[in-house]
Amino acid sequence: MVQGEKQKTILCFGADEGNLEQRLSDRELREKTNPYDPLVYTVELADHLLQQPFENFSLQPKELIDQIKEVSKYPLWEDIQTIMIDNPRFQLHRIYSEQFLEEYQQYKETKQFANHVMKDTLAYGIRIQLLKNTELLMIEVAKNRNDLVIWISLDSYNGDFVATIQGKQNRYADFTLRSLYHEKDKLKASIVFWENGQIVAAPWEKNARSWRRCVENDLRKSPNIYPLERSLLIYGLRLARIHFNYEDQVLLKQFHCKDINDFNIDKYNDILLESIIEHIKNCPTEKSREEFFSHWIDYLPEKERYLPLWEAYYRVTQTIEKFQLKNIFKEVISEDDTQFDRSEIKQHFIKKGCKIGLELTLLSQHVTVIFLLDELCDLRVVKKVPSITGSELRYTYRNWERFKHRIVFIEKKKFVSPPWESYPEFWATYQPKSKSMVQPEVCVLSDKKEFKQLKTYAQTNRQSQSKQRISRKEHCR
Repeated sequence: MVQGEKQKTILCFGADEGNLEQRLSDRELREKTNPYDPLVYTVELADHLLQQPFENFSLQPKELIDQIKEVSKYPLWEDIQTIMIDNPRFQLHRIYSEQFLEEYQQYKETKQFANHVMKDTLAYGIRIQLLKNTELLMIEVAKNRNDLVIWISLDSYNGDFVATIQGKQNRYADFTLRSLYHEKDKLKASIVFWENGQIVAAPWEKNARSWRRCVENDLRKSPNIYPLERSLLIYGLRLARIHFNYEDQVLLKQFHCKDINDFNIDKYNDILLESIIEHIKNCPTEKSREEFFSHWIDYLPEKERYLPLWEAYYRVTQTIEKFQLKNIFKEVISEDDTQFDRSEIKQHFIKKGCKIGLELTLLSQHVTVIFLLDELCDLRVVKKVPSITGSELRYTYRNWERFKHRIVFIEKKKFVSPPWESYPEFWATYQPKSKSMVQPEVCVLSDKKEFKQLKTYAQTNRQSQSKQRISRKEHCR
């Protein structure tokens, strides 16, 4: 503990605060009465906000924090309450845009289909808006309290602050440093910088000339704290997908992608099919072909491997017999034929690949399918008019009990209930080929042994893949 700071409130800023907290001799006591982690405040604020019904979501900070103060005696609540009332930057209606609240209401209105994935995403969206403002909020608190000390670790910078000064680097810590620099003369609190376990001078004291060129924070470039590791797949008619802008949906903006096309199952199917057409030419025998089909993931183009769902896609093709590549192509092509680029073969594979995309959602709790209903005619779907999208929707309908926590429906930019819940009598006329909707399809992992195989596959497969990669490529030639 730094001498003279035992009675003060200490806040540890930054991703490296785990190292700083070790220097607090009274850490356990502080955790209970005077937390050193500033996120404790905003997490508690977000938790209380999430408990509010939508009609009270516009609750004013005074009432909201009054509720918190009834159960929490942490020392900074009064300051936080005053700031969130008086400072427009931190008022709730500024933190949460009108568009966000509208989408929140849409979810509340359609929650009867109880999609847990979107519920979690919604909660994340509410939480993240507060969390990413935590340190900036505490800097405002620091303007009014001389009994406050802020500790900041500079270890991650290695003495290089150029990108931070120029505004080219916008991590959470960069926003904080720029704010501290521009607000330093207004602070009553003490700021203590740490580097390599030692207290050091502020960066702007070491290099005042460079820091005089420090840009103001651009709040449009929100700092990325706790990035959400979620993936998205978009289904629906091609025209609907072309016109769908995922940024129209505030909730969906929590998903990260390199390109909007990365969300389309088509991209996975097209890349894999091109890879199959390219490499199957080098597999003239049944054995070499089976070897390739068993390990196709190793032959994907290097530039396309960044897509997040390849592992899950691969696992479906290895563990569900119906979706094993050798069985998919066995239905439409002879064993000695290598002409996989014919249109009827491509169409057959894409139809299967889209169902693989639905199945892979069950292998990862971080995958959500958005099914667009725009331009889709229920009559054509129910009457089985040939269509890949219709086939996808019927497959979803037959297996809804398995998929209902993984798929949400959007029509005209709004979340809606599944079509069979909106029009149950109409969908009741649909007649599957064999089993009724109540029973899962033949390919469903109902057998305990097969389900166990699916669960353990990822653990054993990765180890063997790396060892066999070189030999597999030789066998395929």
